[in-house]
Amino acid sequence: MVAQWPGMIPAGTTIDQALHMVDFFPTMLSVAGVPMPEGLAIEGIDITSTLKRNAPLPERPLFFQKAVMQGKWKLLNGTRLFDMENDPTERNDLAEQHPKIVEALQNPSCSSGFPTEQPEGWTTNLFTRW
Repeated sequence: MVAQWPGMIPAGTTIDQALHMVDFFPTMLSVAGVPMPEGLAIEGIDITSTLKRNAPLPERPLFFQKAVMQGKWKLLNGTRLFDMENDPTERNDLAEQHPKIVEALQNPSCSSGFPTEQPEGWTTNLFTRW
């Protein structure tokens, strides 16, 4: 994503946090000073503070057409697991080595989609690299 907002986003700013298209609607409402319509179920979040100050985003799974991403992990087609920090080209399927992470990504069971106790190798940082 490329954004320009004179006086709000400093020139040359780079944000290495995962943003999602669903975040744009609540963000644009916030920027325009328009309240979120009551009763509207929306998956996105207001990312204004992240754009302005690179404030950390909340830990959350990001769902795409054939993938779910959380932290450094990406589950593709529900079965193939990749460590995007160490394998951004998705060459090494780690599903067999990390079955608990695969299960968590297949079956989100709480608002964050993940158990409160994190399996070995888990990261609390959002996906940061392709």
